[in-house]
Amino acid sequence: MSVIERITEQDGKLIVSRSQDVSAMLKDNQRLADELPSMHGDHAGRFVARVPLVLVEQWARECGAAMGTVEFGLYAKKQIQLAENSKLRIKGY
Repeated sequence: MSVIERITEQDGKLIVSRSQDVSAMLKDNQRLADELPSMHGDHAGRFVARVPLVLVEQWARECGAAMGTVEFGLYAKKQIQLAENSKLRIKGY
């Protein structure tokens, strides 16, 4: 899943946009949700979600925290639980 970056000029301003085709990932997310067990062996861990990089970058900007921080993790958890992001979930919360 490569990220496509476009830089354009509009009214004297540079506009940078990033996009990513995630249709294959979303299809695979559904397959994993159907096939993976809720628990893995003796552990209570599970594959919760898979999020495209461009969306992770957007969430980091929205919450003002860097990827990998506790604050970002809490924000991402809330975002993953939203109905509009349901296709990102594998074995959700």
